Amino acid sequence: MRTILILAGLVVCLPRLAHADSDFYYCAARGYLAYETRLGTKPPKHELHIVRFGNRGIVAAAPIVLEEFQVHGMTCRADDVEIHGWERTYSINIRNVMRPSVTSRAVAFDPAQSAAAVNLGHLAKPGVIDLEADGSSRYQLVIARVSHSARAGGIEHHTVTRLVRRASNRPGSAIVSARQLFAGVFLETIN
Repeated sequence: MRTILILAGLVVCLPRLAHADSDFYYCAARGYLAYETRLGTKPPKHELHIVRFGNRGIVAAAPIVLEEFQVHGMTCRADDVEIHGWERTYSINIRNVMRPSVTSRAVAFDPAQSAAAVNLGHLAKPGVIDLEADGSSRYQLVIARVSHSARAGGIEHHTVTRLVRRASNRPGSAIVSARQLFAGVFLETIN
C-alpha cells in the first residue's frame, strides 16, 4: 500500500517537475538577449522575452506568446531567435519589435547539432558573462547564487540574475543601470 501511495504522489508531481526544467533558457547576440519562460498559470503561458541593450540603455520588448512545448536549446542571430523543441524548431523574427513573426517547422532535435542550452534561472551556473553591444558601455549578464541550510531541512538556493550596464569597457567600471531578469528560491531536500 505504501508503494502505491508513493507512486501516486510521484505521478501527481511529475507534470510540475517536467514543467519546471525548461524555464529561463537563453541566448544572446550583438545588442540583445532572449530568454523563455513557461508560467504555471491556468492556462499555461509560454513566452519569449527580448531585452535589447546598447547606446539607449536596457530596453525590454513586450513578451512574445509561444505554443506550449519543451525547450531543448536556443540560438540567437542578428534578426531572429530559433528555439529548438524535441520535434519542432520555432523561428521568431525580431527585426520589427512591434510585430515579431513566429514560424515553425518539423525538425527532430539533434543534440549533436545544437549548442548546449544555457539557463539564467534555477539551473544557471553562477558567474559573469560579457555580452556584445554597440557603444562604449559594457554589458554583462550577472548570475549570483547564495545557498544556506533551511530550518526545515535541506538547502535553500537563492538565485538572482541581472543584465548590467557598466560605465565603460574597463574592468571594475561603475554600474550605471541594471534590469533583473530572474529572482527565485529553490529548496533542495535531503531524503
